Amino acid sequence: IVRAKDLLSRFGDKPVLDADTGARALYRIATGIAKKLLIADLIAAGLVDRVFADPTLYSSAECLMATLGYTLQLYFDFSAYSDIAIGSAALFGFPLPENFNKPYLARNLFEFWNRWHISLSSWLRDYVYIPLGGNRRSRPRVLLNLMIVMTVGGLWHGADWRFALWGAIHGVGLVVIRSYWWLIGGRPKQHTLLGSAVGIVSTFAIVVFTRIVFRASDLTMARVMVERLLDFSPGLANVSVPVWIAMGVAFVCHYLPHRAYSLSADLFARLPVPVRATALVALGLAIRKVGMVEVRPYIYFQF
Repeated sequence: IVRAKDLLSRFGDKPVLDADTGARALYRIATGIAKKLLIADLIAAGLVDRVFADPTLYSSAECLMATLGYTLQLYFDFSAYSDIAIGSAALFGFPLPENFNKPYLARNLFEFWNRWHISLSSWLRDYVYIPLGGNRRSRPRVLLNLMIVMTVGGLWHGADWRFALWGAIHGVGLVVIRSYWWLIGGRPKQHTLLGSAVGIVSTFAIVVFTRIVFRASDLTMARVMVERLLDFSPGLANVSVPVWIAMGVAFVCHYLPHRAYSLSADLFARLPVPVRATALVALGLAIRKVGMVEVRPYIYFQF
């Protein structure tokens, strides 16, 4: 979601594309294609879609894996779309803002929303939260504003009780965190390693739980999924090796430092053109061999 003031003024500029920018743009596009077809779609077809279609056919452990899988699928699907958009725009001389910043490293839900779908969360802040009074009102009104913004953010995805509930759960989480910060005299300025680890794990757990409501076909199916999770039945026979590998690669790629991507992009840009072309062809062959035969539409196309 790009602001008009950040884009319209560039339409009159003459596009300039040098070799380095072009190489980095192609690398960004290739990265997005790989994330979509080798990770997101594979996890969806191999596990997520089957389990969410009828959770009663699967064990609690498999339902948990499917919920984790959807959490990864959603990120890699949507960030892939953003990567391809950013890379494609760069080829035409239009720099677009980043839309994700390793959201599953967030230590609390406020930080999560500063890292996830940044263009939407900043839009909600500027056009909903601040006009409502933001942080300038009384404490009860600030908490109400948080609930309103997150519920509106949920309904942005569609006029459905699932999305309203999903947004409201995030709103409750933000209300609890804000109240705790007031109780202790403000947001913590420093974080210990243990505190950061606990924050990351607990925030990730909350996000994963809310994905159930987001992914389920309706609230009844979401309830069935939760009940199945609480059954605590073991067994992972329906989680295939390719899905294990895709989810493992997804976790590793997400938690690698930003510098890892920067170094790989630098390396790609410095390679001779024939080597770059060979690498892109190799990616295409890998997708043909490993990826799904039928490409799934991007999840966010439905919103």
